[in-house]
Amino acid sequence: MKRSREESQRWFKQSEYDFEAARRNFEQKIYSYACFIAEQAAQKALKSFLILKGERYIWEHQESADSSLSPSTVFISVGSRR
Repeated sequence: MKRSREESQRWFKQSEYDFEAARRNFEQKIYSYACFIAEQAAQKALKSFLILKGERYIWEHQESADSSLSPSTVFISVGSRR
């Protein structure tokens, strides 16, 4: 459990760093990078949470033939490690 807690804290600290970088880009009106980095920060914060809760996470980008979905859609599959 200690290892998972340390890893979770590491991911969360990185998400905070990324969010601050996104904020600085936004203030400088560099919106495309601000959005990209903010999205990365959110993924890292979620990853931190899942690790802390002992869940398994899988991030995969999948191309979709379904026209109602964007060309590259992210699917997250979560299952228990227990």
